[in-house]
Amino acid sequence: MIIDLILDRKQNKNLTSKKIDGKVGVSPKYDPKQFYNNVMSYYETFKDIVDPIATALDSGEEKDVKRELCRYIIEQEYNLDILKYINSVKWL
Repeated sequence: MIIDLILDRKQNKNLTSKKIDGKVGVSPKYDPKQFYNNVMSYYETFKDIVDPIATALDSGEEKDVKRELCRYIIEQEYNLDILKYINSVKWL
């Protein structure tokens, strides 16, 4: 579900290898389009949950996305500590 997408990003499970100064390292890579696509993959089953988040990602501003993700966390009664993370990163 969407919580998994948020937590995967938080736990840097979307790492990418990157060459910096001739050395290979890993860095977190977040792709807003991929996040949107992943959110939309739940649309058929969870339309009421996905719709406001997808709308914010598609046509809203950063504050709108954060608001909808936070609303999702609160309404689904997930750990509220996640709200701090959601508000600490950019989603668009």
